[in-house]
Amino acid sequence: MHHTSNYDENEALESYIARNRFHFRTPFESHAEALGIKREKARQALRESPFAAWPKRALAEYEAEADEDVRRAIGDDLDSFMKFQQRITQRIHTAFFAGDLQPNRCPACRRIVVSPEARQCLWCGHDWHKR
Repeated sequence: MHHTSNYDENEALESYIARNRFHFRTPFESHAEALGIKREKARQALRESPFAAWPKRALAEYEAEADEDVRRAIGDDLDSFMKFQQRITQRIHTAFFAGDLQPNRCPACRRIVVSPEARQCLWCGHDWHKR
């Protein structure tokens, strides 16, 4: 359990967003990011081992699955893909600070808990599993 005197709301929210970013992506963002990760891992593997079979299969899958919207969103290189990921994080961050998204809070102390699924507060110890 944390000491309540160490709680900082902004720090807790920043940490919550960073830890749980994947929960707040749109279906399109999730799909595009998964394809971008597949592509970039395969490209890196081919640079390290040009004759490996799995990266070639993964790139073929990427080519088959990535439509024009995905390609436009993630770009065609690692830098563009990383900028896409940064845009997702920024959109989520903005939504939280604008109040459009709300973090999961302890019903007892109202502090931000670890994840959207958490049912026990690490700050005050309150447990709401059985509700």
